Amino acid sequence: PVIASFCRRLDISGVIDDLVPIRDVATVSTGQAIEAMICNRLTSPAPLVHTGDWARDWAVPEVLGIPALALNDDKPGRSLDAIAPHLEEITGAVAVRAIGAFGIDISQLHWDMTSFSLHGAYPEADEDYPAPSYGHPKDRRTDLLQIQAGIAAAGDGGIPVYARAYSGGAAEISQVTGAMNALKKIAGAKKFLLAGDSKLISYDNVAAISKARCTFLAPASKNYVSPAELAACDLGKATEAGYVAGRDQHKKNTAQLGRWYVLDDDQPFWIRNSKRKSDPAIRLRRVFVHSTARAAAAAASRTRKLTRAADDLGRLVSGLGGRFYPSEQKVADRIKQISLARKAGPYLRYTIGTAPAPAGGPGSSTSQGSDQAAGTPEATGPHPADTWQGTGSGRPGKPALTWWSGQAAIDAEAATDGWYALLTNLAPDVTAKEVLLRYKAQEAVERRYGNLKGPLAVAPMFLNSNRRIAALITVISLALLVFCLIEREARRNLAPQTRLDGLYNRQPARPTGRLILTALAGLQLIPATATSPAQITRPNPVQARLLELLGVDPTHPP
Repeated sequence: PVIASFCRRLDISGVIDDLVPIRDVATVSTGQAIEAMICNRLTSPAPLVHTGDWARDWAVPEVLGIPALALNDDKPGRSLDAIAPHLEEITGAVAVRAIGAFGIDISQLHWDMTSFSLHGAYPEADEDYPAPSYGHPKDRRTDLLQIQAGIAAAGDGGIPVYARAYSGGAAEISQVTGAMNALKKIAGAKKFLLAGDSKLISYDNVAAISKARCTFLAPASKNYVSPAELAACDLGKATEAGYVAGRDQHKKNTAQLGRWYVLDDDQPFWIRNSKRKSDPAIRLRRVFVHSTARAAAAAASRTRKLTRAADDLGRLVSGLGGRFYPSEQKVADRIKQISLARKAGPYLRYTIGTAPAPAGGPGSSTSQGSDQAAGTPEATGPHPADTWQGTGSGRPGKPALTWWSGQAAIDAEAATDGWYALLTNLAPDVTAKEVLLRYKAQEAVERRYGNLKGPLAVAPMFLNSNRRIAALITVISLALLVFCLIEREARRNLAPQTRLDGLYNRQPARPTGRLILTALAGLQLIPATATSPAQITRPNPVQARLLELLGVDPTHPP
């Protein structure tokens, strides 16, 4: 009942039925079928062939007025085919209604993309829709085809106002301009800040955003800010931003809190077109940020990599001259494997030689191999101050190995720990602190991808055409919109309190979409009989409070 109420407030069925004509003899319109699929995703995600069984168990006939038999295994598939040519129109119209009906502030929008793995071959993909292909999947299932999706979420509650499917091999950096243009249609005359990750920054994207008179904010990649520039930043000149991460808000010991510092770059920064030299350079603003939490994490990660590499090298030393490492080449190959697996290449230095014969005996001269560095060569060998080093050799005439840390490389990287740069075209009157705070809302879109792959169970997907894949991603995006609106409404109406008593394991908890729907899933409906109408049993106190916060009375459906 709650999900259906929000679908009606967004008029999802009406928007779809206006775009997709239906036959007069149809029992269920396409819009009604899509609303049922949204309810399915938010209550008990299941393969499309089981939608009919779900409809009977979840009182769909009583709540939505749709016969369970009408949602057979063919109806959802045909509904996806029907809406496929109108996906942009549907998402745009529903987003506009959501902004108006719920008063969503879209002055700040956060853009990002993710991938979903697919099971199947899809040999004849429809060229009019995103094509499954191999790429760089987030779940690292490189053996599977993937499809991608992009989401733009409002800073106000992380509401996803725009979503679209993309081909599996589409470059993320090339989709920014199209997403921005679509968002401008949704926003109308309203101006907005578009925030994203480092893939948002390119000359073409910056030029297009500036031409559209929008503002943007994103972290700079190494292509635009070198490690030397980060290392040159002076923390003593930076200003504390006063930001507290969500993970630290429960900590009472202030010494354990992560701290952020900002430093406005006093040098002009220009971005230039590497392909067309005649294009004018664009001046941007650069803000350097230092995070103590990020610095500590970087140092811990480096120590962990060095420790694991040292363990591997110790085992290699113990096996020198043996069955697996009988030659210098075998030893060199193993060191390269260790450097790659442990990501210790920038720090690892080593020499490989031949163990000398006993003193005074034949072949007593030593032969040391030339220095071979995984990073910058250092011909001087290990320094006594190096704490990360080791040496070993096999029998005379067998390989000998000496390895140590490239301390200069470690020190150079440590100087950049915790530092990164933000690029933006925001006006100078927006302080560096405000720039950081606006960027920190980027986690909203990341959280929504977690909802997509968690409660909404997008992956794995089993569909017979890329046309239906694109349509299903749109349906799931609409479900995500409803999911987020439910969470936002509950929190807004609960304010100034932040927690609801008894919501999680009978303990107070902050309302989330997942907790709200889990609590309401216990509502029961007694089907109608020949002598009595259908009845909903009395909700428990937590359910009653949630229904009050959401403004829904399940006993009196609209």
